[in-house]
Amino acid sequence: MCRNDRVFVVNVYCTLKEPNAFRLDVYSPTRGVVSIYAEAKVPISTVRRREYFSFNAETQPPPRPEAGVPPLALTMSFAALQRYERRRQERFLPACYGGVGIHRPRGGCLGELAPRAAQWAERNRAFLAHPPDDWYRLVRELRALAGKHGKPLD
Repeated sequence: MCRNDRVFVVNVYCTLKEPNAFRLDVYSPTRGVVSIYAEAKVPISTVRRREYFSFNAETQPPPRPEAGVPPLALTMSFAALQRYERRRQERFLPACYGGVGIHRPRGGCLGELAPRAAQWAERNRAFLAHPPDDWYRLVRELRALAGKHGKPLD
């Protein structure tokens, strides 16, 4: 986990040996959560988008007070962030998602965000089809850090 004055960045599969999947979660107290997942037959840092068989993203605004999830604070420890994530997942909060899962298109918005599905898809279509070079650089950099600081695969 890394943090700056605006967000937490979590390399979900931060292991010494690189798996064939990669997931990045970005948490912002003001903007919510973005999760990007990629999977291929080989480690993600070694291939480009055309070789992924799954590549999708999900976004979720910050939980409203009535959701029963305490606000995200950038001062949280990793353990506190894990507790926050568990509570957030248990609430089935509104979210939008899209991309491909095992070569099948998927997408939509849940809950009160359902009417925004077409808008979300259009806004994220280019990234999901052709990620910018910054995506590949970020994957390589986070994998390099995981190789130094990650945990062994169980």
